[in-house]
Amino acid sequence: MSEAVRLTAEKREKLGTAESRRLRSRGQIPGNIYGHKEGAVAITVSGDQLSPIINEGHKVVDLELGNNTQTTIFREVQWDTFGREILHFDLLRVDPEERRWSEVPIEFRGIAPGVVAGGVLDQHLHSIAMRVKTLELPDVVRVRLTDLQIGDSVLVKDLELPSSAELDIDEDTVVVQILEEMATDEPAAEGDAAGAEPEVVGEESSSDDGDN
Repeated sequence: MSEAVRLTAEKREKLGTAESRRLRSRGQIPGNIYGHKEGAVAITVSGDQLSPIINEGHKVVDLELGNNTQTTIFREVQWDTFGREILHFDLLRVDPEERRWSEVPIEFRGIAPGVVAGGVLDQHLHSIAMRVKTLELPDVVRVRLTDLQIGDSVLVKDLELPSSAELDIDEDTVVVQILEEMATDEPAAEGDAAGAEPEVVGEESSSDDGDN
């Protein structure tokens, strides 16, 4: 389940690129909150508070704005060119009981014994789409590899998902499997590799031309 963390925000009275730069220079990150039949509100939050929330993969946020607390989810996060600094973010108001579609990343944990034994880990899915209650939306779907031997696989139906989750994918779809390492071709025999030089078609053998 996605843990709803708290984020304290203030309204932004001034807008524009220049003002956003000034905010970021003071450690504040500009953003917007919108949706759920209410108007959009320009906000700003502390970068020290926002960055850990985003870096830890939280999706659901209880946003405190003045005397009001609203359940929201991250809709978009904009980063700088190098992906190190957050430039802007958007939050969408949601009903905690509302069911919505979301793409959730799949994360592997541990080392498969089959890989240690020489097998190859073959990952088929990197994320999975699910329709789930907002407060049950997981940050990631974790798959443990520690019991997988060569020939074993994990199917969609083996995943630990929220009780309210609905999927649009067949439950027998393979998420990951451990395959035998493909045999490499044996090196060619030395004699075959060396081989005789091919005869050049049309080349005449050298001979005397008979001139004195």
